[in-house]
Amino acid sequence: MNILAFDTSTSACSVALYIEDSPAGGQTFSTHEIIPKQHTLAILPMIQSLLDSAGTTVEALDAIAFGCGPGSFTGIRIAASLAQGLAFAGSLPVIPISSLAATAQAATMQHGWQHILVAVDARMSQVYWGAFQVQDGMVSPVFPEEIADPASVQVPPAGAWCGVGDGWCVYNDQLISAVGNTPQQIDSEGVPSAEAILILAKERYRRKDWVGAAEALPVYLR
Repeated sequence: MNILAFDTSTSACSVALYIEDSPAGGQTFSTHEIIPKQHTLAILPMIQSLLDSAGTTVEALDAIAFGCGPGSFTGIRIAASLAQGLAFAGSLPVIPISSLAATAQAATMQHGWQHILVAVDARMSQVYWGAFQVQDGMVSPVFPEEIADPASVQVPPAGAWCGVGDGWCVYNDQLISAVGNTPQQIDSEGVPSAEAILILAKERYRRKDWVGAAEALPVYLR
């Protein structure tokens, strides 16, 4: 399987490419930059650079994966539009991946956390909120993702939770009060990564859990 993944739902512009039949065996190429409001200019050159590094082309891909949101309205529209365009051009299936799940997956890849509370500032005094636990190296949601006032987010089951996302910086006291205790660790600068999306997308691809290009839509929650 050869999968291209990208995410532009936050200040990060992130691209990753998995090539299964590379000379070194399965190989991942990736690039990740914090470049607020520059995604439109940067994303295509970043994709082309990875394709060139891997010595491959869009025509050799088996699927497109993208961070479908929630997140920046403009950012997730950029990613969805690009996923649709590449998929239509190459007749490729698309694997939409929750940007909150990708944030949690990136956190467990970086920190080794097993129980993750994702809080992303949704503006208008609200957060995008999700709880994830790790099984076999991949995150899965504990309950459906939501947009909520920080003081009334859904409370996760008791456990050793860690927090990730800028919502923990903006609404730290309210979230702690709502959850009932302070997370063991907090990474308020954590964002989704395309490498995290690849981890989740590869399993979805094996299950043939994908959509057509026309169904590759943003998820706003609001």
